[in-house]
Amino acid sequence: MSTAAWIYDASIVIRNARQPEAFNAIRTSFEGCDSFFAERARAERDFPAFLESIGFTSQRQEGALLIDGGDIEIITNWLIRLFDTLGPFVEAGGVLEIRDEEGEQMTFCYDGKQMDIEFSE
Repeated sequence: MSTAAWIYDASIVIRNARQPEAFNAIRTSFEGCDSFFAERARAERDFPAFLESIGFTSQRQEGALLIDGGDIEIITNWLIRLFDTLGPFVEAGGVLEIRDEEGEQMTFCYDGKQMDIEFSE
């Protein structure tokens, strides 16, 4: 996948009760790292503020937060690590689809326990 990409489709649901745990997992995963995500995780007070600070859009739903879009400029291992860390906290059936300018596609799929990545053209 090239570096110029965008979120084409997203539907990731994290229940309100799981958000503090998800945010702590992100902070732990990026602890000691020198990355944009680590910097934002240290700086923000909660999970929704963190998402906003890294360019993702979300909506509050009844008892949950829906990540439904965002801005990706560069696909990095840090980005994959972020969405992998969220695996245990995302409701089963969650997806995040990223496409690049060459038509390649990366889809993060959640089963309620972990994230799997699918690649296609």
